Amino acid sequence: MRIVPKVGIDSIKLGMSRDEVSSQWGSPDSIYDFIALEDSPEDKWIVWKYDKGIELNFDSEEEFLLISIDIGSAGVTFENVVLIGMSEKELRLKFPNIQYDDEFELDSGRNYILSEHELSFWLVDGKVNNITISPEFDKSNSYPLWPRKNI
Repeated sequence: MRIVPKVGIDSIKLGMSRDEVSSQWGSPDSIYDFIALEDSPEDKWIVWKYDKGIELNFDSEEEFLLISIDIGSAGVTFENVVLIGMSEKELRLKFPNIQYDDEFELDSGRNYILSEHELSFWLVDGKVNNITISPEFDKSNSYPLWPRKNI
């Protein structure tokens, strides 16, 4: 599978509905709700997990369209490179513009952002463990700019 920044992975595109995703990949292996703030239970994500190491996140604020894709599968590539398992040093050499995001540093890992591609890399024990694909947003950072479906 191949990551296309700001667009998606293979036939799955950001901005798709759950019905559109289901027609491409079938039913997920598991589904759960994620509510970030207990005092705002109406603001939630529905997360579809596939055994292939991919989670698809549908956001209530975006009418439950696909807002981000989390990838933990070793077979996924970006720019013809397998990133899962890559060391922090290799990641920084491959993408000199990558920025460390200390806002999300935890004992369990570190986050790097490749902002021009709307990609986030979560590192655990110094190796890429997870990649998140996000859409580009408008200048006010309020509205996602969904990719065309035929890309």
